[in-house]
Amino acid sequence: MTFTVNNEAHLRAQIIRRFGYIPYGIRVMTWFEFLHGFCFRPFLQEQLSSRGLSFNQPPSRIPRTNIRHYQDPAGRLYHR
Repeated sequence: MTFTVNNEAHLRAQIIRRFGYIPYGIRVMTWFEFLHGFCFRPFLQEQLSSRGLSFNQPPSRIPRTNIRHYQDPAGRLYHR
């Protein structure tokens, strides 16, 4: 797991250089892919189907009872 896309590509290249491929059971991902795939989606899947994370500011004054408080129009969860 890594924080940046560049580091993800570098780590992936290092693994391929060592083994010739990405071995079964190894998944290279960024920190935000991990958060979305292993933290947010499993717990929210029944209530929200998300398509990733949004780093834009959410619209102000939307009540917490409205799904748009948590998701942008494309279905991405707001990163707060």
